[in-house]
Amino acid sequence: MMVHLEEGALQALLDGELDREGTREAEHHLVSCAECGLRLADLQNASAVLSAALGHLDTRLVLSVSPGPLTAPPSIRRRRWSTAPLRRAVVLLVTGAAAASATIPGSPVRRWIGERLALTPAPTAFEVSPDVESPAPELASEPPPESGVSVEPIDGRLRIVFDDAAPGLQVRVRLADSPRGGVFAIGDATAARFQTAPGLIEVLAAGAGEVRVEIPRSAASASVIIDGRPYLVKEGDALRLEAPARDSSATEVLFEVDP
Repeated sequence: MMVHLEEGALQALLDGELDREGTREAEHHLVSCAECGLRLADLQNASAVLSAALGHLDTRLVLSVSPGPLTAPPSIRRRRWSTAPLRRAVVLLVTGAAAASATIPGSPVRRWIGERLALTPAPTAFEVSPDVESPAPELASEPPPESGVSVEPIDGRLRIVFDDAAPGLQVRVRLADSPRGGVFAIGDATAARFQTAPGLIEVLAAGAGEVRVEIPRSAASASVIIDGRPYLVKEGDALRLEAPARDSSATEVLFEVDP
């Protein structure tokens, strides 16, 4: 059940005596309550009539004062300062009389209230959407697992040998500034086994993933051999492809093992 504003709260709102929070709550209530809006309008009308009457009375009192300094006597100043309580009492009295008159059939006040209710817009209905759980944030995908080994060339020479490589295995060969040569398996190729010796890396049973081969730029010679077939040979600063490359650039070559 809606709780309506009291007469004192409505009058305090008109007189500007509510604090900011009270004013905000009262105005919010008036937006959706036609009854309180009607009562507030009654108070405003009664206050306007009273203000006009008091203003007329003040004018007559000031005009009756004999010529002299333009300063109201203390009694008049005191009376003016105390008009707010008087105004509030009269407004409440007038409002009560109007409310009583509104109950009489055929009363002009009752007819006026009916007209105002017909003009008052219906309260706005707000749809409250049900709580919807927000989707969980997507976690950043982890990089694929990687395994590998590295060795130093011996006398400037390095050999990378693949045995029993799975068809579709991608071998990415690149030149590196590191003094060590390395082989690093990614994804399904991480099942491979590695054997090393000075200047030699053997890759056994690499699955159909990707293997990255790093050859030191400083190596005098290097070779990549897959299942007994040379794929790439480095002599000094020159690279020679012994098998078709799927892709290549100035510093990288990509091979794919044929079925």
